[in-house]
Amino acid sequence: VNTSMVKKKDPVKNTGDTAYKKGDFSTAVRLWSNTHKTDDAKKIVLSSNIKKYISIGQKAFESGDYQLAIKSFDKVQTFVNVLGIHGSVNEHTFRKYLSLSYGLQGKQALADGQQKRANVCFQESLKYDPTNAEAARGVSVLNEEAEKLYKTAYMISSANTPEACRLYQQALDITQKDTDVYKKVKEHLIICKP
Repeated sequence: VNTSMVKKKDPVKNTGDTAYKKGDFSTAVRLWSNTHKTDDAKKIVLSSNIKKYISIGQKAFESGDYQLAIKSFDKVQTFVNVLGIHGSVNEHTFRKYLSLSYGLQGKQALADGQQKRANVCFQESLKYDPTNAEAARGVSVLNEEAEKLYKTAYMISSANTPEACRLYQQALDITQKDTDVYKKVKEHLIICKP
């Protein structure tokens, strides 16, 4: 048998198919993209997955499972990126849901006293929808808290430097880089260097 005539399978494509079957869509898409061209069959699969995961994400959102909603819509984002269909109606829908899901997670984290996590969630929410009023209110609350922490740290810095440093760091964790309080805290963190 002449083995030179046997067509070898593309190992990258096989690995992508394997990753896809295991549910590791990001890896599958990345590996498929490394081949010369994602074939039409893959595009059809990815397109059908967009509808599937939007549906899963919407149901998860409606039932209050925001983590599952985020995971589902993140998969949709991966598929949209590979297919290059930015600006579609579907993209607007899932970006809105992503923003709402992150915003509601941030609100819950804030209620639970997890300010650093709330800040991350609110920032993600605003990344997907800069007009999300709930996330913007959450950011405002965190910035006010950061300002209070900064003032307290500033007042005690000469008497209790370790505590002031802890408060400065806490303020830094819950505010955004483009705020005045962030800039002031960064200036005062000099006292915390060993």
